[in-house]
Amino acid sequence: INDTLSEYPSTFESSTQDTTIGYNSMEVMKLRADNERLLFELKQAQARNKELMACIEEKQAANEKTLWEVAEEAKAIYTDYYEAEIKALQTKVCLRFVLRKIFFQYQ
Repeated sequence: INDTLSEYPSTFESSTQDTTIGYNSMEVMKLRADNERLLFELKQAQARNKELMACIEEKQAANEKTLWEVAEEAKAIYTDYYEAEIKALQTKVCLRFVLRKIFFQYQ
């Protein structure tokens, strides 16, 4: 009837004891070493992943800039081309108008 909390193991203590039952100390040491190695490899992989993500972002920014420059250059080329075409058509229309005016004057 005199129950105290100290008589019962905590959840962490009981789970630790449950997981080590059936393993000898060498197996536990090997598992801990494997766990440390895997944790180290995970941290290395995370660092490498961070580097690669930064590289990808840098390349995407460079590609975006290049694409913008190409689009601006294409826009300038088309503008020059169509402005020249418009000017040529205006000259042609003016020439026809002048020729008609001259033609009708002499009739």
